Amino acid sequence: MNAGRPAPGCARSGQAMIFVVMVLVLLAFVAFWQFDLHKTLYVKMRARDAADAAALAAARWQGQTLNLIGELNAIQAVLLTESWLEGEIDTAEAEALDDLRSRLSFVGPVMGLVAANQTAHNNRIYSNPYYTAQFTDHIARIREEYDRQFAPPWDNGPGGHSAWHEYAAMLEAIARQGLAVMPDNPSWFIDYMDRNHPLLNPAFYDAVASRNWCWFHFYQRALLERYTNWRSWPNLPALMQREPLNAEVFSLHLTRVRTAANWPALAPPHPGERIDEWLARAQAHGGGAVEPDVVWLDVAWHGYNPADWIPWTEFLAPGFPFATPVRPEYDVLGADAAVRIGAFADRITPGLGHGQILRTAAAKPFGRLADDDPIHAFGMVLPGFQDVRLIPMDASTAPEQGSMPGWTDHIYEHLPIYTQRGPGALPGGCYYCRQLGRWEDGEFRQSGRAWLEQYHHTCHTVTGPGPGPGGGTRRGH
Repeated sequence: MNAGRPAPGCARSGQAMIFVVMVLVLLAFVAFWQFDLHKTLYVKMRARDAADAAALAAARWQGQTLNLIGELNAIQAVLLTESWLEGEIDTAEAEALDDLRSRLSFVGPVMGLVAANQTAHNNRIYSNPYYTAQFTDHIARIREEYDRQFAPPWDNGPGGHSAWHEYAAMLEAIARQGLAVMPDNPSWFIDYMDRNHPLLNPAFYDAVASRNWCWFHFYQRALLERYTNWRSWPNLPALMQREPLNAEVFSLHLTRVRTAANWPALAPPHPGERIDEWLARAQAHGGGAVEPDVVWLDVAWHGYNPADWIPWTEFLAPGFPFATPVRPEYDVLGADAAVRIGAFADRITPGLGHGQILRTAAAKPFGRLADDDPIHAFGMVLPGFQDVRLIPMDASTAPEQGSMPGWTDHIYEHLPIYTQRGPGALPGGCYYCRQLGRWEDGEFRQSGRAWLEQYHHTCHTVTGPGPGPGGGTRRGH
């Protein structure tokens, strides 16, 4: 009579089994999530330590290289004095020292990149395929174009290899090991003459991605209201070619001048006292007598580029929150090292895959001359760099707004295509290209205009350091 029906206990047992399975699945997801959370936090801490250590390693090489170049300046003054006293001016040794200083201004920063990558590897940050590919592409550009566009930064070596071949070979040796660290404040020899164009501002793309209409209200209201299509953009700025006296990574920002007395710090109206003081310092470092006449000889010297070695506090946003005021002897911008690390955290939670954790850091070599004079007081490079310190990214020479991976490729490779053929010709995997496609949508721009018409009064700025509304940048430190 009940043969075709399951016993009441069996039905309850089946329901309990389903419940147990669901609970086990949920517990497994919680366990996976907990594991992924702790691993992500661990990778973040590891990336922070690696980025800080990499920036310090690169900055240390900057300081050491500047000291070596300063020593060679001082030795040159001594050798010229000896030649002068002998009654015969022989500039061959000075030319050899100039060639050596020029090589050091490239080799030192490149060694800084080697040290930064080795430091990252020691902190278990492994090579980033994207960084390596981007760097390799730039090396190819050096080999293909630099010989045609630039004079060699030093005399060609034996074997017929050009200086640019040697420079590319140095960078290739690093790329073969794989890059874990990418310089975040490069000084490419070919760059735009100015960065005021909206397409050259990372903040424009971020505002499009996040529908930050207040950014347009403060900075590009006319663009939002008048833009029609990609043909209405103003022309991109012309490209300029920097004088190739420094490495493109972790640049020392040096320049070269012939005749020491032409340096602004040593020139009239009061040259006598300053020249005597500089000669005394050169003599102390050069280990021999230095005569005043050497400053009038037609030989090359290496000094600080006045456009880059400016007061640090003038470069920073007003009210930058230093814990204590910058002491006058250290108030100089000059050389610094900013780095970017992309560490990968593989996740075991189904569907999450792996994520990249970006970390940036910056450091700076600090030094001073005797009597607490700023290191660049005479314009000429002299030894005196004694320490390196971490600095906030927003106090470094890295791009003010920061940028995401792919920025360099976008502005140099994608933008010329975009301005000629429109957004349809852009590659799909580029974050910035996707924002240009979104910006092209007339309904998208109309939604921004409508929002501002109704809510523009809610846009406001907050007093504080940083270039944008809100008083800061997206770096956050």
